[in-house]
Amino acid sequence: MAVMALPVSCWPSTRKARRADFGRLMLVTNIVIPWLTLWNKKIRRKPWAMFTIGLLINVGMWIERYLIIPVSLGINRDPFSWGIYKPSPAEISLTVGLIAFFVLLYMLASRFLPLVPVWEVQEGQLAHSLRKVGKATVPTVSEIE
Repeated sequence: MAVMALPVSCWPSTRKARRADFGRLMLVTNIVIPWLTLWNKKIRRKPWAMFTIGLLINVGMWIERYLIIPVSLGINRDPFSWGIYKPSPAEISLTVGLIAFFVLLYMLASRFLPLVPVWEVQEGQLAHSLRKVGKATVPTVSEIE
């Protein structure tokens, strides 16, 4: 029995194959890895493992957003004009500028506003004083009320 080769028109295009690879990677990082690892109590007790799993889930969520937004922007009503969405320089500069603006706002806020509430700082402070016990002067520590 001879094996027949598929015509080139039946082969998946590289764009569809790349989207399929992204889809599979998204499913692995968002479903398979958390489901296989987070059931284990030993893994959940290791901070580095939880950090790595969290990073992989975050990567999977970014891939999901990529598959939802740019891929859907490349599909118009006219099926003959479908393509891959490529952001223009104006869109890239707006995105970079907005990220830089929010970093600037955060830096200004952290400069002029306290990032840690004052009551949490006062709660952990201790009062140091010197007390006379008999003939000796002893440093003492007491909590501020």
